[in-house]
Amino acid sequence: MEMISLPFNWSRGWPHNPMCEMCRLVPETAVHLFSDCAYAVGVWSHIMAQWNILATDTHYFQKWRSTTRLLSRTNQISWHTSWAATCWSIWRERNRRIFTNKRRPHRLLVMEINSLSDQWLKHC
Repeated sequence: MEMISLPFNWSRGWPHNPMCEMCRLVPETAVHLFSDCAYAVGVWSHIMAQWNILATDTHYFQKWRSTTRLLSRTNQISWHTSWAATCWSIWRERNRRIFTNKRRPHRLLVMEINSLSDQWLKHC
């Protein structure tokens, strides 16, 4: 699955590097960006570790779904919020790299995710 922005950019003649901006090793797809990319794997590994969940492979989406069923209702809200904040932050980091040419290590992104999750949970 291509990112929505790729055909949009190409159809308008805007320059765009089809390679993943995070790892710069393979073409960017949604699955790669949010799951398979080494940068995303580092981020998800930290997030999962904070929840005391051992993720020995990169099947984070399956792990997320199976873990949801084991949590109390209150913890499910926090879990889903953390998940959404992680996806949103990976997307924002990707755009930051494209539009400002600035890169952050995944440990700093994890700090942002934790802060963002806390902010969002205050509104629940």
